[in-house]
Amino acid sequence: MTNRNPEYRLYGRSLRIKVGGRLLPLESAVFPEDFPQRLRRLKEASGLAWNAFAQVIGVDPKQLRRWLNKGVEPSGGPMIALFRFAALIPDGGEILLGEGFQLTFCGLDEEEEG
Repeated sequence: MTNRNPEYRLYGRSLRIKVGGRLLPLESAVFPEDFPQRLRRLKEASGLAWNAFAQVIGVDPKQLRRWLNKGVEPSGGPMIALFRFAALIPDGGEILLGEGFQLTFCGLDEEEEG
């Protein structure tokens, strides 16, 4: 049986990051140095205002400002929510993490179901 951290399971699905055709676990994500600029680009691609962007991700707008201005990176639930949101935006994985990154939701495989 595959051992997976349940923290990264969302509604019976696992969130994975796809890089060069390989699926990597969520915890493999390392934010690039230009993360604040990438976050701005993702927000622009979404067409949302900052307060709406924060609400969709489920964070306080103050926390979003920390990500943008203080060098703080998301972790835990907010990171998962950000990745889930980015997966809904065309090329959102590449915008957020860099070229070659694709955010992918994987269904349960047969080993996990049993």
